[in-house]
Amino acid sequence: MATQQKVDTSRWIVIYPAYIDSELTIAQGRKVSKEVSVKQPNVFDLKKACETLKVNFVLEKQRYSRQQWVMGRVRIQLKDENGVNITSFKNRITLIRAVAESVKNAREEAAKAQPAKKVGKK
Repeated sequence: MATQQKVDTSRWIVIYPAYIDSELTIAQGRKVSKEVSVKQPNVFDLKKACETLKVNFVLEKQRYSRQQWVMGRVRIQLKDENGVNITSFKNRITLIRAVAESVKNAREEAAKAQPAKKVGKK
């Protein structure tokens, strides 16, 4: 049985769902533009986006200080222990923007996959 090493994630980038929530203002915690952001994202949307972007990430049960009722955040490794960038993202904002775009694309694909609802009387 292989033993897993404990990885120090304290230097990784933190992304809360509020960072990409289109219903929040900048003052309330949104970090990206409304065009890129999505409505009511959750930590599982962030997880799927990280898997799509193929980045190292860890889910955590922490709460955002401005939204204590929302549970969960994602830590993403942007740089290695020596400070060398290991991803194609230049900085944390480009990483957050890429995660938001990935969530938005996934939701659009899911909406296209579902059949249209019939409207009218039976």
